[in-house]
Amino acid sequence: MHRNLRSSLAFGLLLSIFCYVPVMASAQTDDAKTQKVKAAIAKLGTGFAARVTVRLKDKTKLKGYVLDAREDYFVLVDDETNASIDVAYSRVEQVKGKSKLNWNKITAGIFVGALIIYGLTFDGNF
Repeated sequence: MHRNLRSSLAFGLLLSIFCYVPVMASAQTDDAKTQKVKAAIAKLGTGFAARVTVRLKDKTKLKGYVLDAREDYFVLVDDETNASIDVAYSRVEQVKGKSKLNWNKITAGIFVGALIIYGLTFDGNF
């Protein structure tokens, strides 16, 4: 009787050790993903220029701009409704920042290109 009890306890302990390891690994990856999302939001900054598309873990998609970034969450202003939504970093699956066009650089590029074409057309005599 004692032998069966000891072997059952040993088997239960061994089984609990193997079941415990995957739980720890998933908690670490969730924390790492949360830190990545937090870093991405911090890199984008806040304000109307910080345009993002956010996909949550429940497959909901949000589009708008980051109004404020806090320690545990950030505030997103939705494009469609103009409502501010508090989004916890841990709820986010993916963040995509939309790059804004920098019209100054585009205009300067067009101007330099026009000067080069003008210079090539007239044999370099300005």
